Amino acid sequence: MDRGNIAGTVGGVVGEVLIRRLFAFRLSPLLYIILLFYIWTASSNGFALRGYTLNYNLLTDAFLNGQLNLPVNPSRELLALSDPYDPQQNSNYRLHDASLYHDKYFMYFGPVPVLTFYLPFRVLTGIHFPECLGVVYFSFAGLLFQMATLKFLIRRYAPATPGFFVHAATLILGISNFVPFILRRPAIYEAAIAAGFCFFAGAIFWLVRSVADPQPRPKDLMLASIFMGLAIGSRPGYLIISSLLGGGALCFLFRGRGKSDRNLLCETGALTFPFLIIFSGLLFYNYLRFDHCLEFGVTYQLSGSNGLRQNGFSPSHVWIAMKTYFFGKPVIDTIFPYFHPWLENPPQLPGIERVTGLLYSTPIIATALVLSPMLVFGRNNAGNPAPKLASAFTAIGVACGFFDCFFGVTERFMVDFVPWLLMGSIWIWIGLRARFAGSLWRRNCYHAPFILTSIYGLLFHSAISLAGYYDCLERFNPQTYNWIKRWFVH
Repeated sequence: MDRGNIAGTVGGVVGEVLIRRLFAFRLSPLLYIILLFYIWTASSNGFALRGYTLNYNLLTDAFLNGQLNLPVNPSRELLALSDPYDPQQNSNYRLHDASLYHDKYFMYFGPVPVLTFYLPFRVLTGIHFPECLGVVYFSFAGLLFQMATLKFLIRRYAPATPGFFVHAATLILGISNFVPFILRRPAIYEAAIAAGFCFFAGAIFWLVRSVADPQPRPKDLMLASIFMGLAIGSRPGYLIISSLLGGGALCFLFRGRGKSDRNLLCETGALTFPFLIIFSGLLFYNYLRFDHCLEFGVTYQLSGSNGLRQNGFSPSHVWIAMKTYFFGKPVIDTIFPYFHPWLENPPQLPGIERVTGLLYSTPIIATALVLSPMLVFGRNNAGNPAPKLASAFTAIGVACGFFDCFFGVTERFMVDFVPWLLMGSIWIWIGLRARFAGSLWRRNCYHAPFILTSIYGLLFHSAISLAGYYDCLERFNPQTYNWIKRWFVH
């Protein structure tokens, strides 16, 4: 068996666990509708994305050929330049956003999406899987993991929660999470983010199951460890938050629970060894490509900025980036689709792209934050798990967003942290219902702002999904765009 088939087999094992576990529970009709919406959004531009030649299928072919560099040779003109990394010199010759090292092209994106999906699919079918549908696959899998986590926690800690909350959460987590926006331009950038979201959501699911169980099963801990490693291999920005989550889970395991040393050793090994093996493999993969285990290829990236001289985002920009992610104003006008993700570029932030602040795009998060003191500091709150769960998910979202601020400001990055802020907001909503269960008028007083901001968020995210970054639907499929527009513009 050659190396490509071995990699395909290993990746297929992870894919099988992902699919079998996710679809073990019955999907609600709303999830099927969201899936169809995802597929339509990603494919309605046309399967071939104009102008994006860098994709995971190139890396798939490289692995099948037994090589780490891409099966595309840099042009002689590019290599002959005095500075091939200068964007002004290489604009006509470069493979955009590929990494050039020792006269070979490499990919700075993590290899996990290829190993867990694209490569197994290529080995089994002999054809390439469309990049745009790969974004759908990982995005929807991440949503299923989130819903599985929510349902598990409701069954365990809030069984009296009405089914209405689950249906509302399905729509909120499926539409207001910025996934529809990235599906409008589902290129490799969005595929990496969707894969990271999928595996990180899987890690959260397995960790929650483990922490909630008085006697955690080693299999759950092992899967949590594997998925944390896969999240980093898809999107290295998850390294710090995954390490913090793993460390927190270890501290929880070591709390006095009357366990034998053997059980603790087994659980510790299950939670740490798979993660360390995957992370070590990723470092070795970097070393083989760039002669440095911590080099992912960003330094040698051929893009609109000189990657060799600009090493990422400055920490001094973090506060400005955080304000932009929360307060960035969209354009709301009478031009269809009425909501437009845009922001005047703050001069302090290099390379900013279209972005809309959470206050204007997803106000349910702000509503939850405003009403959270009623839940956290209220009386008669004993036995209500919602404050702790809301705080935990909100902390995860804030941490993910904080680390994103070091690398740039763009709408697609919001998929990293908005889903977890939404989870925290949903638990504040559930907790307030439980606290005011005996008072109908109080329940209605807090229901109203949550419902209104949820509806607004669904409309906003549906609108920006028609445009994306570059108005792709209007440019590449004007017939469909105009057909939709005629329903609203007469």
